[in-house]
Amino acid sequence: MLVPAIIQPHLVPFLMDELSKEVLLPGDNKLLRVVRVHRNSSLGLFMYSNVPFLAPNKTLTLCFKPGKGMPRPYDYAYLSTGLAEPCMIKEESVRFLNDFLENMMRTAMVYYVLGRIKNHENKQEVHRGIECFMQRYELYDYDFDMEQYRQMYYRTISASGLLRRFQRYRTKLTKSSR
Repeated sequence: MLVPAIIQPHLVPFLMDELSKEVLLPGDNKLLRVVRVHRNSSLGLFMYSNVPFLAPNKTLTLCFKPGKGMPRPYDYAYLSTGLAEPCMIKEESVRFLNDFLENMMRTAMVYYVLGRIKNHENKQEVHRGIECFMQRYELYDYDFDMEQYRQMYYRTISASGLLRRFQRYRTKLTKSSR
């Protein structure tokens, strides 16, 4: 079954801040922000492989636009081959895409905290690092809490590798898996 390639809302602030800030203003849609996904990038190789029947001259974009009645300026994102509508892909591919982006965000959080506590590793610094990351990417607004990320952080650093998370099939804390 084909479904719209919508990105989970809690990932939007992270993706907008960490991906290229390219902005296109097509016609009257001045609020739309677009990040072109390059075919040969790591992200592009993953995304293009999940979009069936994409013509070689078509480019995928991550589109960010305001959600209706949402408190933040941008709360809605989708993968598109144009600008107006999300592309239609397999439901499983949407899940894979969101899991991949979730893993990117969580890995960034672990490295963010590790960098922050480099010379002062204690529970208070870990707590402050996670709190700063959650505030920066507005995760409190999406019903995530400190304890979830604290547990994930300690599980990750006690594992044999920090990128081990990418070897898992599904993430555990995403909204779609709750």
